[in-house]
Amino acid sequence: DSFNFVLKACMLAPVMWHVPIKGDDHPIAIANDIFSTLRNQNEFNANATHTSYSYMFRIYKRHLDFTDARYSPLTRMLWKHCCHDGQVSRFSFESFRSSVSESEFWSCVGGKERYEKLGKATVASVTLDDLPAKWKRNVAPDRRQRLTD
Repeated sequence: DSFNFVLKACMLAPVMWHVPIKGDDHPIAIANDIFSTLRNQNEFNANATHTSYSYMFRIYKRHLDFTDARYSPLTRMLWKHCCHDGQVSRFSFESFRSSVSESEFWSCVGGKERYEKLGKATVASVTLDDLPAKWKRNVAPDRRQRLTD
């Protein structure tokens, strides 16, 4: 998908978290525009996929300073949409997990207590199979386990 190639290019662009986001040429601005197109009705009939979400998590992690007040709300909102859209794959889950703090991770996946009952006491011990099926419903079964496209 061409849109995901643009998102991947944004992810691989030189790190710019120390540069204020101004204009349309910053990797985050470009990625947000592309992702917005995918999330809404568009003339291309293109939709956000698990890969789109994965790249967006990685773009924010790479190009937005963790201390930026926008970082946590953006990653939380992105995860919420990813789950709502049923686009949680191994790739998007790993991208999300590596992009948030431990406390944010537990909050976003339903609380640490829920997973401790399954014998999962650490963030690293939670697997894709532990997550609700409805979060993964729109990812082709053979793609749920893949890390990259």
